[in-house]
Amino acid sequence: MKALVLNEIGRSNFSIQDVPLPCISDDEVLIKVEYAGIGEWDQFEIDGGYHKMLGIEHNFPYICGSEGSGVIQDKGANVTNLNVGDWVYACSFLNNKGGFFAEYIAVHQDFVKPIPKNLSYKSASAILGVGTVALRGIQKLDLSKDDNIIIHGASGGVGHLAIQFAKCTTNNVIGIASGEDGISLCKSYGINSINGKTRLKTLNFSIYNKMLLTTSLDEYVQHILSMKQPATIAYPVGRYSVPEINSNSIKIIPYYGELDKEIINQCDNYIQKYNLKCSISNIFSIHDYVDAYNQLHEHYTGKLIFKMDFYNVS
Repeated sequence: MKALVLNEIGRSNFSIQDVPLPCISDDEVLIKVEYAGIGEWDQFEIDGGYHKMLGIEHNFPYICGSEGSGVIQDKGANVTNLNVGDWVYACSFLNNKGGFFAEYIAVHQDFVKPIPKNLSYKSASAILGVGTVALRGIQKLDLSKDDNIIIHGASGGVGHLAIQFAKCTTNNVIGIASGEDGISLCKSYGINSINGKTRLKTLNFSIYNKMLLTTSLDEYVQHILSMKQPATIAYPVGRYSVPEINSNSIKIIPYYGELDKEIINQCDNYIQKYNLKCSISNIFSIHDYVDAYNQLHEHYTGKLIFKMDFYNVS
């Protein structure tokens, strides 16, 4: 099969090449990948950050891609709730059999779900990775209906799912978005937001007691100290560092986006029950991976995805 392969650490070492088809175990399914989400965390993975942080050896050639959608082509003997021919969406991080940037991927059945009716194949491909990270953050905050929550990076990949999860619990949600298109995206989900680049200082932080930080913020220490206390702040580990706050009434919770059966089930249930959506900003051919990763470092809202059109040579 063909795959977008990393032969050494670093984005300049990507190439499309032939690799062996992954073999499935009794608990896995083989998915023919149609679309795959481009993760906000991809560059950290490409640079070897996660492997170094977790003490994992790279096995080259290495295939990235932690979320995607496609059709089940084969299944192991122990797989009972999924069938060949099912359209599914899945998530699999640091998969030692290869990621989603390939024609086929082997994924444990616990991380695979039939695509809900409210999602297209495209949007389904990019929702589970950011969705599970966002949901874990909301859970770490122990959010209640009486809490007031700020979500930074509300128009980004993790953020635009986080505002939807938060709204499932409380109506007191404010998003800090990027650009007018980011504000429009938040509005489409019924969430009030402000432009973090121009209006951050106008926000009255003193009425908010919870915060999910999904992007860096130069002045966030000052604003955190202005929050209603006791306050709780959560942020995903890996993308940037958050300094300590010297206050007994402000709790900062770093967390990892670990994948397990429970968080996948919970995320899938929320998506179906509350009709959650994933906004796709741009779709790239797998051949245009250079352009895709350049876009990742520029302004966009929601998610970017790849189409696995390896044989579409223009």
